[in-house]
Amino acid sequence: MDGRDPRTLRLFDLLPQEAVVVTCACGWITEYADGVLQRRHRVSSDTLIFDLQYRLRCNQCGRRRGFTIAIQDRRPVGTSSHRPEPVVIVAARE
Repeated sequence: MDGRDPRTLRLFDLLPQEAVVVTCACGWITEYADGVLQRRHRVSSDTLIFDLQYRLRCNQCGRRRGFTIAIQDRRPVGTSSHRPEPVVIVAARE
C-alpha cells in the first residue's frame, strides 16, 4: 500500500499478488484473486473496493450487509516470516 486512503482504491489498483477477502458475519469467507470479481460477478475494473459492500451477497446465509472487506497480500512467505496484516477497507457493522 502506498499510503493512500484505502477507501479510494479501485479494483485495477490492486497488484497481481493481492486478493480481496470478504468475510460475512455468519462466518463465510471468500477470496477474490486478480480479475475474478470482474469475470465472475461482472464488476467493472474501475469499481471502488469500498463499494463492493453494496454489490455482494453471502452464498451461505444470503445476507447483503455486515461484510468485512480487506485486501490481503497473497505472496508465499517462508516459515520464519509472517504475512502482513490485511488492509481493512470496510469493517463489519449491522
